[in-house]
Amino acid sequence: MLQVVDTQWKDHLYSLDHLKEGIGLRGYGQRDPLVEYKKESFALFQDMKGRIDEETVRYLFWLRAAADESAAPVRRPAPRRAAPMTFSAPTGGAGGGSSGRLRTLRRQGGLGHRRLRGRAATTRR
Repeated sequence: MLQVVDTQWKDHLYSLDHLKEGIGLRGYGQRDPLVEYKKESFALFQDMKGRIDEETVRYLFWLRAAADESAAPVRRPAPRRAAPMTFSAPTGGAGGGSSGRLRTLRRQGGLGHRRLRGRAATTRR
């Protein structure tokens, strides 16, 4: 990509030299040569920037990634399977006390739903 910028810059400088040679004739047309040179050189600069953008995009479009044959192959981890989730909740009386026993509840329903003590609770992700 640096080569694209370098080539376009050289072409721009060549165009400015060509413009400088013929700008003196503008004085015969009752126009200020300096003002005309500034206007046209700016237009040439804008055109150069557009060409750099186009060439860079064209270069990147045709770019292909090359695989290094001597490099070791990349190991990808095996896909993980979801383990069954279990939730433990204490069992107890109405006072909220626990008799020391834990009751295991299994997840039921879709991915975002679980049932605890007979009520459905949703989880946010």
